[in-house]
Amino acid sequence: MTRSAARKRRRDVLFTLGAAALLTFPLAVIMGGPVWGLQVLCDLLLAAYVLLLIQSQQRAAEKDVKVRYLAGPEHPAPEPALALRRSGS
Repeated sequence: MTRSAARKRRRDVLFTLGAAALLTFPLAVIMGGPVWGLQVLCDLLLAAYVLLLIQSQQRAAEKDVKVRYLAGPEHPAPEPALALRRSGS
């Protein structure tokens, strides 16, 4: 999965959880009872997802600071025509 596709998926999940939390609140106020449980569940899921996103961004930032990639080879690889031939006896 590409970075842009993952970013879009995360944004879609965040908006869906936010919409669920916003829609269940008026329902819970109007209907009461067990709908409050659904509201609390939506709020907990949204909060947990936001915390996971924050941790993921912190890990990515830490990796960018700490990880250093090695430089490529300084000498170019020998050309195939210049390579020595092996001969069997």
